[in-house]
Amino acid sequence: MADNTDTFSISIDGEKTGEKWHGSFTVKLFLSHREELRRDAYRRELLGDLAQFASVRQANQADVFSELSVRLVKAPSWWMDSNGGIDMIDSEVVAKVYDLTMGLERKAIDALKAKAEAAKAELAKINASTA
Repeated sequence: MADNTDTFSISIDGEKTGEKWHGSFTVKLFLSHREELRRDAYRRELLGDLAQFASVRQANQADVFSELSVRLVKAPSWWMDSNGGIDMIDSEVVAKVYDLTMGLERKAIDALKAKAEAAKAELAKINASTA
């Protein structure tokens, strides 16, 4: 596979802190099996022993932070200082980072699907010309 990363930048003001958050992030687009296992282990760690009693919000937060923990391969120092966003007060910053991260994965998947469709159309054209 070609390069498995992409980048995005953000510049956002925190609603609660008023702090300006800006910087560039490098995202892993597709995860290995090991990374998927690591993501799930961290999600379960965040929810604790009684995960089945977690609220919907807590489950969603655990999903977001576990996903970001394996997908972000490079981030601004403020992100690292906040333990991957988990210690931040400004929720919208985390939401923006997550949305942009997952948007890059969706974009990569859509590009693969488009490439597959183009190959399928080309194959159909070749088959039609040899029939």
